[in-house]
Amino acid sequence: SMNLKVGIAKEVSERISVGMNLATGLFWGYGSDWSLGVDLGVLYRREVLGFAKDFRVGVSLLNLGKYYTTDLPGLNTEFLSDSFPAVATLKVGVGTVLYENKIFSVGGSFDITTPTFQNVVFDAGLQFGIKDVVFLSVAESIDVREIATGHYNFMPAVGLSVKFIFNSKNNEYLRSRDWDQSEMITSAAWQQKYETVQVVSGGLKLKLGLKDTTPPVITLWDEE
Repeated sequence: SMNLKVGIAKEVSERISVGMNLATGLFWGYGSDWSLGVDLGVLYRREVLGFAKDFRVGVSLLNLGKYYTTDLPGLNTEFLSDSFPAVATLKVGVGTVLYENKIFSVGGSFDITTPTFQNVVFDAGLQFGIKDVVFLSVAESIDVREIATGHYNFMPAVGLSVKFIFNSKNNEYLRSRDWDQSEMITSAAWQQKYETVQVVSGGLKLKLGLKDTTPPVITLWDEE
């Protein structure tokens, strides 16, 4: 399959952000099909909540639209015609920084996903950071339907990321677009799945410009 996803998000208040993704794609090889849909989400954020820092709670409604439908092997090894990814999937998650000092930090997250309201998937992860440059992540996923049918794996996924900072203060073109400082994050991850399957992934994320932390000012009526 070949997929494209474009998203936009914006703070609407000091603590609340809303966002939307538009996704499309093509599937071929075992039949052929196309997909087009949207994701909607809202995020609530607090800088400090008790001992937790950068506390976040998010709610998303994913995969609203037309997605791939073809005959694929199901969990019961029977060929079923189903939609993937699962249409109308609700996802609720929480994440926070558990501990932080000038050198070392620890963050954690926990998600609950209900694909088409026919299953429940639990995801949990820990991330360890060194000087906000090197990050080690460990994550585990528990799928209730997979466990019920005997198709499960409790081997966690392990990932490593490194952040690079680029300064472009002497470049007039980049400075005029507020891109005088940018970030690049390279990452790689590994997981053993289902005894004989090894999964390896790599990624590159480029953030142009500094993060926008100033919410918009909303005026309901003119004041003299």
